[in-house]
Amino acid sequence: MEGWLRIETLDVRELPRAIADFERAVAIDRRYALAWTGLATAEFASLRVDEVGERAVAAISSIARSRTAGRRRSWTTRWRKRTGAWR
Repeated sequence: MEGWLRIETLDVRELPRAIADFERAVAIDRRYALAWTGLATAEFASLRVDEVGERAVAAISSIARSRTAGRRRSWTTRWRKRTGAWR
């Protein structure tokens, strides 16, 4: 599960750790399909980052920041509407 969380952060610097997490999971149970899927996903993402370079790092970081900010705004807006904090 930690490997998937590292992938979902959209931080390319976490990809080597995600790969290590999945390799550990595969070593423990070679029939664990989610670990194999995660390992393939993390390695593919890592290859793509190497291929595209710094533009990919900047784009992924930007997406992660905007998604986080959007969730925060969305949560804040719902909270304000429910609590009447708009007044």
